[in-house]
Amino acid sequence: MIAKLFISLLRLSPWLQRALWRWWYQRLAKRATDSGWTFMNYGYSSINDNSSLDLKPEDESDRLFIQLYNYASSQIPLDNRKVLEVGSGRGGGASFVARYHHPESMTGLDYSSSAIKLSNKIHSNVSNLHFIKGDAENLPFDDNTFDAVINVESSHCYGNMRKFLNGPWVLLMPTLIILTCVVLLPLLVDCPCERIWPQ
Repeated sequence: MIAKLFISLLRLSPWLQRALWRWWYQRLAKRATDSGWTFMNYGYSSINDNSSLDLKPEDESDRLFIQLYNYASSQIPLDNRKVLEVGSGRGGGASFVARYHHPESMTGLDYSSSAIKLSNKIHSNVSNLHFIKGDAENLPFDDNTFDAVINVESSHCYGNMRKFLNGPWVLLMPTLIILTCVVLLPLLVDCPCERIWPQ
């Protein structure tokens, strides 16, 4: 009942949807800042793949979350590429990609200034990684800035899903791809479950 009421409020306007999610994630970024909590996504475990991802001991407790990022980011080689994560949250996923997939640079973008401040603090030891504040629907980069864009479970916060999906393509170098994992709640996102971005 409460969840349906919340979703109904979100659907009143894209502006309200963005504002409420921003408020929520600003609050989350200010909580448990020294707890080691760096992932905000659901986990992933394949029922068909028996291969195990080799993780460093300090990453093992986040295995299920990391496996989702690994699934998304291993679809194309990211070595020596410029990668953007849109909706980087507390930075755990971007940190994993930067350390295990070895891009030339990894940029995490989030609209929560608290999350950006926290991510830059927590992950300051990862040399090819940095975080900046920005809006997924109005990305603050020049064209042809990145080789790949990753988006894991944050697009439910966007007021205009089509605007987000159409936006990142101009940031990409020719012929590369957006890697995304998304939870599309039919009540929350007014967007058909079909391919709606340019071919």
